[in-house]
Amino acid sequence: MLNLKVPSLLEVCLLFMACTGVFVSIYQGLGMTPDSYLYLEGASHIAKNGLTGLLRHPAFQAKPPLYPFFLALLGNSFFLVKLSHVLFMIITLVVNFQLVDRALSESYWRQYCKVLIAIGTSLYLVHAFLWTEPMFIALLSCYFYGIWRYSEGREPKILLLLIMVAFLLVALRHVGIILTAAGSLYLLYTAGRTPGENKLTLVLHLLIPGIFFALWHLAVIWQTGSLDRVQHTQGLELWSNLQVFAHALKVWVVPDITNMQDDALSLLIPGGLAWLVVRIFQIPISREDHIVRFYIFCVAIYLGVMVLKGDLIASDVERYLSVIFIPLVTLMGFWFSFQSFPPRRERVVKVVSMVWLLYPLARTIKNLWFWGGW
Repeated sequence: MLNLKVPSLLEVCLLFMACTGVFVSIYQGLGMTPDSYLYLEGASHIAKNGLTGLLRHPAFQAKPPLYPFFLALLGNSFFLVKLSHVLFMIITLVVNFQLVDRALSESYWRQYCKVLIAIGTSLYLVHAFLWTEPMFIALLSCYFYGIWRYSEGREPKILLLLIMVAFLLVALRHVGIILTAAGSLYLLYTAGRTPGENKLTLVLHLLIPGIFFALWHLAVIWQTGSLDRVQHTQGLELWSNLQVFAHALKVWVVPDITNMQDDALSLLIPGGLAWLVVRIFQIPISREDHIVRFYIFCVAIYLGVMVLKGDLIASDVERYLSVIFIPLVTLMGFWFSFQSFPPRRERVVKVVSMVWLLYPLARTIKNLWFWGGW
C-alpha cells in the first residue's frame, strides 16, 4: 500500500552519516529552552496526576498536548528522547528520499538533493534540542508522502492514514492546522478524477483536525477563561519579519560575513524565491507531479503564516524554516533537473554545485561540534 522502495547504497551511507551527526550533537545532552522545560513539566504532571487538572497546567494552555504525552510515555528519559530523535531523523530521510526520487527526473540532481537534505544544518539544529520539531518534521514528511500516494492512486486506506497523521500534526503543534488545511484543500481541489471517489472522507480529512483544534482551545478557555498563554500574532512588523527570514535563507546559501539582516544579498532572497516559483510554473508540470505542486502550495502558505506571526526572533528563525527546508531543496532540484544546458555549461554547473556543497557540509559539522559541547 505504501510502496516504499529499498534504500540504495548512497541512501544507506547518508542515513549512517545522519545518525552519526545526531549522535555527535546530543551525546553530551540535549539543548534546552523555555519550551523544553514546559514540555517536561507537562509530562511530569501527566505521570503524577494523570488527566486530573490537565488544562490548568501551563504546558497544556500554551501548547497542544501530544508532545508532553509522548515524553510521559518515555518516562521523561533523556536517553529515550535521544533515541527517538535518531529514529525521527531516519524516518524523515527515508521518506523524503522516496519523494525526491518521485519529484526529480534527472539522476544527478536526485542524488545531489538527497546529499543536501542529509547534511542540512536546519534538520540537525532541531534534533539537537528537546523540541517538537523532530517528531513534527517526521510526521509532516509522512503526511507529504501520503498526499502524493493518495493523489496518484486515490486509495481509501491511504486517506484514512492521512486523517490520522493530520490529527497528530495538529495535536503536536499549532501550525499543524495550517499545513493540514493546505493538504485538505489540495486534495479537494484535485478530487473528482476518480469515479466513485468518496468526497465525504475528504471532507472528514479537513474537519477532524480542525474540530480537535477548536475543541482543545475551547476547553482551555472553559478551564482558564482565556487563551493568554497561547502565542498570538502581535507586534506585527512585516518588513522586519521578511528581513529576518531573508537573512536566515541567505545563510543557507553563503557564509554570513556581514552578520546583518538588511544587507543587499539578504534582501534579494525573497525575490529569488519568487523567481524560482515563477520559473517552476513555466515548466510543463503534469497533473501527476502532485508532490511538486503541493510543495509550492505548502511553502507559500507556511511562509505567509510565519511572516504574519508577529515580531519574529532572529535566533528562532532557522528552527521555523527547518519545517520547509526539504521542500525548498526539492523544488530547487526540480528546477535544475528540467534545465537544458549545453554540455560544457552543464559540466560547469555540476562542478560548481559540488564545490558549493562543501559550504553546507562545513556549516553543519561546525554546528554539530558546537551543539554537542565538544
